[in-house]
Amino acid sequence: MPPAADPRVHPYANYDIPALLAERARTRADHPFIVWEPFEGTGETWTYAQFARRVDRVAAGLAARGVRAGDSVLVHLENCPEILFAWFACANLGAICVTTNARSAADEMAYFADHSGAVAAITQPRFADMVAGACTGLRWIAVTDHDSGSAPAQGQAPDKASAFAALDGDP
Repeated sequence: MPPAADPRVHPYANYDIPALLAERARTRADHPFIVWEPFEGTGETWTYAQFARRVDRVAAGLAARGVRAGDSVLVHLENCPEILFAWFACANLGAICVTTNARSAADEMAYFADHSGAVAAITQPRFADMVAGACTGLRWIAVTDHDSGSAPAQGQAPDKASAFAALDGDP
């Protein structure tokens, strides 16, 4: 009996976030999904298919770094595409994406990390030192290569190992 016909299965079974994104990537592959136009820097557009592929790569990268279903990942970013890649990648893994207010202070970040049990964080260059200092129980921190489209300040660019781009894994 197919799951939808089984009265014991919820009618929305298999309609979770990853399934809905996969369906849209299949049925609207070439349709624009995200158009990002930062105040500074170059804009970019992702189709549903491109976005879904990138999410799969980020999910694979998170898994390769040890993130498992039920783990919390702190995401401390201003408005940028990486927040969506991280959120959907966590959903793919069954991990919990703990999004924070980009204006949060260090003591608030420590609270979020401690109370969520975050195992890792994703942030941007201008916040990396604050997140690292406030969230001492994290296994690792990934840092975007920009501050919401702007180039990072001198000395704030992430090294290759901690760069958000290093999360690109093989799905």
